[in-house]
Amino acid sequence: MADSLRELASRVEPGQQVTLTDATGRETEGRIVEVSGAVLRLVVKDHPMDFAEADIARVSRRDSRWNGTLWGLAAGVALGVWLEASLAEEYGRDDIGYGEVLVPLAALGSGVGFVADALIGGQHVLYAAPRASNTTAAARPQKAWAVVASWRF
Repeated sequence: MADSLRELASRVEPGQQVTLTDATGRETEGRIVEVSGAVLRLVVKDHPMDFAEADIARVSRRDSRWNGTLWGLAAGVALGVWLEASLAEEYGRDDIGYGEVLVPLAALGSGVGFVADALIGGQHVLYAAPRASNTTAAARPQKAWAVVASWRF
């Protein structure tokens, strides 16, 4: 995740679809035109808009469904290989192990992975503005044997 727009410029490409959240919490979806210095230019509904770095809280993009699908596929294949080997060993049959269990479990796993990824509907954060810390700490001696400490968040 980038800490500045200069760093973000090296991680994104023009034309990439993003969601920008401004300092008030309002979200704007658009395509990146340019990231230069302290300004991010997006095209929003065919209109270019400039956003100053000070006004941006977060820039994110929608997570791809492929990663969930591929993880589900891998889990289905692993389970299918294990189950076919177990069945062949348990029953001593040579006709088990030609994809009779593996293929359906791989398909089921990839489907479950796709659906799970779609339900999560995640956003991948590309840039987040540095947050000002309100944390303070203080300590003062009370007596020769005690210290009082406090923290505010």
